[in-house]
Amino acid sequence: MSQSITDYLKDTAYPRLDAVETGLLDHLSPSNLSAGGNYVLLCPQCGKREAYYYPTHSHVNCNRKNKCGASTSLWDILAASGLTPGEIVARICEKAGVPVPERPNRRAQGNPAGQEGSEAAYVPQISPGKAIFTVTQALAKKNPQMLQTLKESRGFSDEEMALMKLGVYTTPQEVLDGLMSLGITRETAIAKGYIEVDKENPDKLLNADFGAP
Repeated sequence: MSQSITDYLKDTAYPRLDAVETGLLDHLSPSNLSAGGNYVLLCPQCGKREAYYYPTHSHVNCNRKNKCGASTSLWDILAASGLTPGEIVARICEKAGVPVPERPNRRAQGNPAGQEGSEAAYVPQISPGKAIFTVTQALAKKNPQMLQTLKESRGFSDEEMALMKLGVYTTPQEVLDGLMSLGITRETAIAKGYIEVDKENPDKLLNADFGAP
């Protein structure tokens, strides 16, 4: 059985990767490498310059333990920037100086013969729960005005918003597209209640209020 992409990154890529030195985290304004062997940078979750990253590690951790304390994976950081799963794998492997793993054999996955050479992006093993969290967090970063409206209407502070890690659900189609890019099937998304379809027309997605056409 071939190694999963998650294990490949953990065992092969991350141990050779300095995500700051190679520019993957430039948008978080990292410091120079400290005497302690880590970089200080903006927290991807709360935005405060109190997060830290160690070379060869897979996460950026916030030091504001009582107000944030988030541990954000490099994968989620790159996904939030708009990269597809295949692009994330390629970028991490390139910066780590390791080969990009082969895509899975599509015939073994029940695809018609002759499609093994498809250029479809290699997608990692990820749970539906993790996938919907990743998608709605990415949509929150893409649509900050929606969370700002909620914050103002409910009177939440910046710290409270950071702790809640609220995601954004825009449209069923946009959410489904995001889930499918992470390897989650339409059927799984329906079964988990992430999207709902018209009972009389299963090809039609219902809006987020689960009733409007």
